[in-house]
Amino acid sequence: MTALELVYESDARCQLTVKTVRSREGLDPRGLPFDTTADLLSNFLSRADVVADPEHASDPAARRERYQRIQHAAGHAPSRPATVSCDGAPATGQRIDALGLAVLELPWHDGATVLCVGVPELVDRLVLHTATAEDLSRF
Repeated sequence: MTALELVYESDARCQLTVKTVRSREGLDPRGLPFDTTADLLSNFLSRADVVADPEHASDPAARRERYQRIQHAAGHAPSRPATVSCDGAPATGQRIDALGLAVLELPWHDGATVLCVGVPELVDRLVLHTATAEDLSRF
């Protein structure tokens, strides 16, 4: 499975992650990872904690309890259609809002999926484009 994930930070705060996951078409589904809304929220919130406080560490029981709270919030958040500009054209996917964050899942080129997690104000005005080799060479 191949994925590219970009993290946007500002003022020592994680603001947005954009993850593109290649199509699973033709791949054996056994053992492939998948991203649930709860996983995306948990990863974003964990990353935000590390950015805000690099010394942050919690015990396994606290992490498990935290994940269960996130899973509950994600599971009870209604999903609704959302449209974002992708390469100048509208792309419609699904969005949920939970725990003060927005999670957006969009179909992308050739069966890939784009997963965005961030503060709602940024997701509301999100404009995406396909990265070029020149874009990626800067990383």
